[in-house]
Amino acid sequence: MTETNDSSDQGIGSYRFTILIAAAAFLCYFFTSYRIDENEQTIGVIALLSILVGPRWWSVSAWPWLIVLATMLITLAQRPIDVPNHHFVMTYVAAAIILTSLVPAAMRSETLCENARWMLIVLMAFATVQKALSPTFRDGSYLGYELARGGFARPIIPLLGEPSKKMFSNDEKLEEFRSQDPREVPSVELELPTSRFVQVAYGFAIAILAIELWLAVMMWIAPGALVTHLSLIAFIVSLGVLRQEFTFISVVSAMGLMASDPSRTVLRGTYATLSVLTAAAILKTLN
Repeated sequence: MTETNDSSDQGIGSYRFTILIAAAAFLCYFFTSYRIDENEQTIGVIALLSILVGPRWWSVSAWPWLIVLATMLITLAQRPIDVPNHHFVMTYVAAAIILTSLVPAAMRSETLCENARWMLIVLMAFATVQKALSPTFRDGSYLGYELARGGFARPIIPLLGEPSKKMFSNDEKLEEFRSQDPREVPSVELELPTSRFVQVAYGFAIAILAIELWLAVMMWIAPGALVTHLSLIAFIVSLGVLRQEFTFISVVSAMGLMASDPSRTVLRGTYATLSVLTAAAILKTLN
């Protein structure tokens, strides 16, 4: 008679589910990449076919993730300073899954959770330091520019009333400015949407630094706490409202799923839903 370990089976099933969500996030990123050469197209088609005909292979073997990692590294080698942030994140995810596949199956869910936790710590800490070291971010001028032209929260800008008119007007000025010869029109002046706009931009910059630092610290000292994951989910949702960076949202949601305890089905379901919904939004934009 063979005995089965329910917790072990749950961990293995949880691990496979997590890997498939991560695979879906990768494929959505791949097919929305703004520049794909022939080598990457070939690798991507192979990856797509493999996940369609053999999803279990993705979750038990390192080989498909070696393909993913190769795709990421090829792109980085070709244009090291011209790739989006989520490209680096997806590279870390692929490397973590490859390393996790080296341990026994019963330990993979726990190992992947720990790997994802440290990836999120490094990701948020790096983002905080990078922004803190940027003078234009610290003083709010970068965010001020983006806010003044309506570069954030486009879906809710029309609800702002008079400031929204100034934001859209600034955006039109910038479009016209870009179409002109810089030797004839060297600069353009934007209108402040509100009288306290400078303070708002500065406060927004401080809030972003505080949130990303909070996530890094909480993933370090309390990775399993509900408040930690609710904070990460709120951060992910805010990205959808503020920037509509759906590919980044899909990848970070997959990382949150990877870093969550297998027994927390509602929490894991929330991460998976966010990743799948944003993936669907990405595919819709392709049509």
